[in-house]
Amino acid sequence: MKSNPYADVTKAWLENWVIGFNFCPFALHPYSTDRIQYVVFESTEKTMLPPVVIEAALSLINNENNRFDTALIICPFVFDTFMEYWDYSGFIEHLIHAEGLEGQVQLATFHPDYTFDGVDEDAITNFTNRSPFPVFHLIKEEDVAKARRFYKDIDQIPDKNIEFLQSQSKEALRNQLRKWQTLDIE
Repeated sequence: MKSNPYADVTKAWLENWVIGFNFCPFALHPYSTDRIQYVVFESTEKTMLPPVVIEAALSLINNENNRFDTALIICPFVFDTFMEYWDYSGFIEHLIHAEGLEGQVQLATFHPDYTFDGVDEDAITNFTNRSPFPVFHLIKEEDVAKARRFYKDIDQIPDKNIEFLQSQSKEALRNQLRKWQTLDIE
């Protein structure tokens, strides 16, 4: 299978950012066991995205071989602004519900300019959900439930992430994301 530079950069981000900074303690297992499906949406037309999302969600749910636990839909050519992406993520949530997949698949969101509601755009806390490219993360609900049972301090994750980020250089974090956006995975 031929490598895709957008998938490769997303893997580097996942390994060095999400797992390396321990933003999500649940990410290590599917990453280290190669159970993440990377889907690169190469179109510039977001109207072409819904079938890709549904196909990825159904692939997780109907996974006879139990191959993947999660899917990352990487969108390097659409959603230049966070607000456009955020509005579309609401549409994706609606699509998941309309397709009867609610309760089976959960959506998590990542964008280069991610900004939490009520938080200043430049706040360092936004970096937990910043990524080199817009990404829609589909997670099987059953895996979320298992993680909640396994990880006892789940409610402390956001506070731990904020504490960690406050010890980091905002400029260094920005520079790393910019480097990955140029498809440099070093």
